[in-house]
Amino acid sequence: MLPELIAFVERERGHRFRSAPAVEALAADAFDARVQASLEGEREEIATEQVTASALGLIAADVDLFDVYERLLAGSVLGFYDPPTEKLYVKGEAITPLRRAVLVHELTHALDDQYFDLERRQAMNDRPDESAFGFLSLIEGSAKRVESAYRKSLTNAERTAIGAEELKIAGGIDLLSFPISVVLLQQIPYTAGEVLAEHLVAAGGLELLDRSFRLPPATSEQVLDATRYDRREVAVALTQPGADGDAVDRGAFGAVDLQVTLIGSDLLGALDALPEPKGWGGGSYVSWKAADARACIRFRVVGDTVGDTDRLRRDLGEWASTAAATVSDVADPALPARPVIEVTRCA
Repeated sequence: MLPELIAFVERERGHRFRSAPAVEALAADAFDARVQASLEGEREEIATEQVTASALGLIAADVDLFDVYERLLAGSVLGFYDPPTEKLYVKGEAITPLRRAVLVHELTHALDDQYFDLERRQAMNDRPDESAFGFLSLIEGSAKRVESAYRKSLTNAERTAIGAEELKIAGGIDLLSFPISVVLLQQIPYTAGEVLAEHLVAAGGLELLDRSFRLPPATSEQVLDATRYDRREVAVALTQPGADGDAVDRGAFGAVDLQVTLIGSDLLGALDALPEPKGWGGGSYVSWKAADARACIRFRVVGDTVGDTDRLRRDLGEWASTAAATVSDVADPALPARPVIEVTRCA
């Protein structure tokens, strides 16, 4: 079975494995322990993310984001590829149609890693742009594209079996118990990434997808709207706003951050896993902890045009009226000829 899946991935991805992929099937408890260990390595990063997410109102102030990720991953992950060890793990020893699809997805990661070094994403986290998000979306989009092709190759009975197994898994997960924004942000690299990968292959074949791995999207806008990536539309540079305390985190405030913030707790809005950039031109943010222990954020954003900025100001004004945030126009030295919106919120 595994040789057949490897051959399928090689055909769809257009490369052959340079070395045989290491695949290990683990019992449920052992697999969950591996996922937990992987998550533990990100605890500090998640703690930083929690301050920013809480300040934006994406999660309640008393929510433990690490616990959210722990519960979400424990219920939904059936396989994962670990770039540092170059090993692929799958949950359970019974190879069902769904687990075959999961194997195809993770085998694509293993194959892409042999050609494009997926560990590069870690270094991208320190960049002032959104390259890490762009590269992650490309990684997951490439794997989702191959997985979707595999699912289409199956018989109706096999696809029905996959659907039944997925429904069983979904039945054990109460998605409404998770912050909507967290679920949405987890899904966007897969959904938008697959659309991007399909767009690239349609426009220039697998060769263009390969070239994109070498120069991945630098903004989430390029992921959400592939035409922006086609023309390498760069973000408008803005000055980093100042913090009213010791900064916890700072970086680019991208189109995906803006749209997920505006969606907030709107369940119907969150059902659209591909939020539109809507004229986002550029953004930056800083987050900190206030003296009273509240999480705070200050971000700046500007539209592609003055009209786009006006619309963003209206949208953010409506959001701020219920989110207890302040919105104002500021003069930004990096963009002296245009008004820039600055938003501050503590929670």
